[in-house]
Amino acid sequence: GMKSYFESDEWQYKIRGDLLLYRAASASLDRTIDRLGRAEFDRNLQALKEGLLMAKDNCQGRVRTQCTEGGAWIPFDNNTCYIWGEACDYECINELDLTHLEIRRRLAASPDNLDLAKAGSLTS
Repeated sequence: GMKSYFESDEWQYKIRGDLLLYRAASASLDRTIDRLGRAEFDRNLQALKEGLLMAKDNCQGRVRTQCTEGGAWIPFDNNTCYIWGEACDYECINELDLTHLEIRRRLAASPDNLDLAKAGSLTS
């Protein structure tokens, strides 16, 4: 069935471009992490995860998308999206106090901390 098809030469040929892009992006990300340092990357990742948990807790049940569960359109002034269903949680995320997160403190002190061009992701 499906498993044998996805392992077939035909499928591998069809997705060869996708695989090349995936491998190149993964290698670039690995180089960026190496240049930042694993400890620095892990601290930033932990701060992101903390922020996402805070957003989930704060926004639970508050996000109003552009459509009801049944598919009916909700007028723009009654939803929480910027446009076309994008960023539908911006209001509750904007309310979050993220000042305690490590990444936030470091960015305030030095905005160059996350300059990926300097870290090499755009130049290697």
